[in-house]
Amino acid sequence: MDDENQQPREPDSTELTERALRSGDSTALAELYTRTLPALLAWIRIQRSGGMALRIEPDDFVQEVWIRLLENRAAHDPAKGSFQGWMFGFAKRVWMEVSNPARKAHRALPVGKETAIHRAPDSITSVSRALMRDETIQKLNEYVATLEELDRGVVVHYGLEQMSCAQVGQRLGISEDLVSKRWQRLVQRMRDSGFGRYFA
Repeated sequence: MDDENQQPREPDSTELTERALRSGDSTALAELYTRTLPALLAWIRIQRSGGMALRIEPDDFVQEVWIRLLENRAAHDPAKGSFQGWMFGFAKRVWMEVSNPARKAHRALPVGKETAIHRAPDSITSVSRALMRDETIQKLNEYVATLEELDRGVVVHYGLEQMSCAQVGQRLGISEDLVSKRWQRLVQRMRDSGFGRYFA
């Protein structure tokens, strides 16, 4: 096929990560974050359905995670793990801050520097709002709610948060091998149901 007829190749996550870290390219970082939003929004739904209260709107939560990523992007090493796993480290930290019962309900979520570049781009906000209305994410939430506790933990910690099999096994009290086997069975079911696109 002639080069002029070829469609431009979309950069993969590794390329985007390297660009974001090497050149301080906030656009590349925003694109990476946008790609992980389906997993993040699915995680929020699952957390809330499990009784873990979120005292702020999902849009505000998404923006706060964006601020943390932007301020700390120089600390991410792609050789040590995926962008999605790194992103969830901040998401869990923000969730703990918001859910901490020692915090007064009226207190605002602690945020980074309020400058134009730190605010989430419109693309991130619009995608997150669309995903909150996505019926597939709701169906994934309903599916996860039917799983036994171990399988639900594997989906959340391994599938979404991208912890290692060893880390998940330690958290759930099972072997690495069992984590892997349960995930292989679960992911096939989810892909057959159309949920697979939410797992990188």
